[in-house]
Amino acid sequence: MNRFRDKVVLVTGGNRNTGLWLVKKFVDEGARVFTCARNAKSAADGEKSFAEMGVKGVRMLLCDISKREEVDAMFDTIEREAGTLDILVNNAANQGLGHGGPLEMDPAKFFEVFGTNVVGGFQVTQAACNRFFMKRPYEVGGPYRGTVVFLSSNTAMRAIRNRTAYCSSKGAINSMGRALALDL
Repeated sequence: MNRFRDKVVLVTGGNRNTGLWLVKKFVDEGARVFTCARNAKSAADGEKSFAEMGVKGVRMLLCDISKREEVDAMFDTIEREAGTLDILVNNAANQGLGHGGPLEMDPAKFFEVFGTNVVGGFQVTQAACNRFFMKRPYEVGGPYRGTVVFLSSNTAMRAIRNRTAYCSSKGAINSMGRALALDL
C-alpha cells in the first residue's frame, strides 16, 4: 500500500525503539521521511538499525528538540530539501531513567526531561505549524493543512516508582495535545 505516497513526514526520535518502527511504517507506505537524533552516536545507531531493517531513504538529522536553535536548523533543512511537511510525529522522549526518587532528584534532571518531552514537542509543533501547516488555506471539507501526532504513555495516568519527571511530562503532553487541538 502507499497510503502516505507523496507525503513528507518528520518523526522526532526515530532513531530507536518505537521511533524506528514508525519510520519504517511511513517509508513502507510511500512517505518521504525525516527523523532526528539528539547526538551523532544516536544518529549512527539509528542509521545502522535502518540498514539492518532494510529501510532506505530516511534523512537522519541531528537535533536536540529542547533547543530552539536546533529545531529551527532542522526545519531549515526540511524546507530546503523537501519544500514542505505534511505530518509531524512527536515521538522523541527522555525517559528520565536513573535520576532517583523525588526526594533526591536534582531539579535540573526534572527540567531536562520536561525540556525534551514537553518543551521540545511544543517547539517542534510550533515550527511545523508556523512554517507549513497554518500557511495552507483552510476550508471546511477541503484538503487538510497538516497532521500533528503526540506519542504519550499510560504513565500519564499510572505512576511508576522513581519516574516522577517522566510520568509528569507524559500527563503534560496529553494536556498540551488537547489544548493545541482546540487552538489549532
